[in-house]
Amino acid sequence: MKPGSKDKKIKILISGIELSELQRHTWSMADGKRCIECKSVIPKEANVCRYCGQRIEGIKCTACACFCKPEAKVCSWCGKKFTKQTKLKISKPIELQSSFWGTFLTRFSFHPQEANFSHEKILIRTYGFLGLTKHDEEIPWEKIAGFQHKDGIIWYAIWIETRGQSSAYISALKKSDSLRVKALLQMLEK
Repeated sequence: MKPGSKDKKIKILISGIELSELQRHTWSMADGKRCIECKSVIPKEANVCRYCGQRIEGIKCTACACFCKPEAKVCSWCGKKFTKQTKLKISKPIELQSSFWGTFLTRFSFHPQEANFSHEKILIRTYGFLGLTKHDEEIPWEKIAGFQHKDGIIWYAIWIETRGQSSAYISALKKSDSLRVKALLQMLEK
């Protein structure tokens, strides 16, 4: 304290029981993890905070971001139904390539976009400006949250929405290819 300040010093006496309780609340992070709601330190193996009751492990609802029990069928907060995602049973991998002219006119790339649909994942390969760079995006079937099929005058596009990743899209597709992808992604919704 500075001389002349009006702040007062207070001494607090803590009993042995209160001290042990205070020490229990101030574990180091090596001994536990923090609750996302009240920021208390709790044991590493805890699924629910013992201080505020907030669930910190389990299925995360895509609508409200609330954690629910792993076996939950609906969100306990907003009521949204959870769907169980499974891998698609594809008889053979599907390989698609976007239109050369569509890719050139929309992305200024001489290399068309490629999409491979396998048993485990979707791989979308996109080439950058003039084909000098490439970007591979892998999307496991379990991460797919939904999709949009966009009709165009000449070419078609598919937007794939994911859980925890950025949305991916395949553009400049022929109508027949876009309808194949649409049918494949609709099988996930069943």
